[in-house]
Amino acid sequence: MVKTKTRVKKSLGQNFLIDNHAIAEILGAIPEDAKAILEIGPGRGALTLPLARLGARILLLEKDEQVLAGTRTYLKIEGVENFTAWEGDALEFDFASIWNDGHAEGDIVVVSNLPYNIATEIMFRLLNFQSKISAMVLMFQEEVARRISASSGSKAYGAISVLVQNYYQVEHILKLSPESFRPRPRVESGVLKFVRRERPLLSIAEEKYGKFRDFVHFCFRHRRKTLLNSLSHNVAELPIRNRCGKTELASSLRRLGIDESRRAETLELEDFLKLFQLFSS
Repeated sequence: MVKTKTRVKKSLGQNFLIDNHAIAEILGAIPEDAKAILEIGPGRGALTLPLARLGARILLLEKDEQVLAGTRTYLKIEGVENFTAWEGDALEFDFASIWNDGHAEGDIVVVSNLPYNIATEIMFRLLNFQSKISAMVLMFQEEVARRISASSGSKAYGAISVLVQNYYQVEHILKLSPESFRPRPRVESGVLKFVRRERPLLSIAEEKYGKFRDFVHFCFRHRRKTLLNSLSHNVAELPIRNRCGKTELASSLRRLGIDESRRAETLELEDFLKLFQLFSS
């Protein structure tokens, strides 16, 4: 770990990992054949040097200039040369430049203890590059981790579960208490392992993906209502212009093999595609 006296910046959501068991579990979740590993927010370097010793090229993205300078110095002292580091915000960084500028030739693996307040935003940005990211090991607030990895039929299952699991198999591999960090956060943390599927479960044209994403979010907006009531009574909110009356909708749901009394949290991914196609036709 980088020996530094840099102050923690609460505005950046900095909670540095100090749990050696957790570090070992995260390292063990990284595919052995990884050629390039992107670490977002290396912080004080608890994971960085162990990652570098795996033999892959290391790519670092850190918003805190002072922390990044310490990490660069630390790696050079330890004899690590096969790395590239950027100072930047993960919400603004041009991830495409990793490949366009030749820092990686094929798939990469992403590892990060994500800042809780922007974790899902960063994850959705990474999803845009799922064809180039073969695996991820990401840390979230435990409640968010449970939602992302939730299965159909559970209360935690929601739009984020559907949209992520379309591209990746998600496994909850670790739950961490606040004592695993300095400073201690006020919540528990969860580590998820994402392994890209050979092909997405749902095939959605790139130009339609934005509307599909909005449609899935819409379906969960009134999660206590049945699909029939939610989709027929809230038509003004639908992100798709094609709408139908309640009787027609009930008939269409039956044709699709979807019980009109079901709620969004009981649907499988394929059901959302059927509904999206219904309202897009």
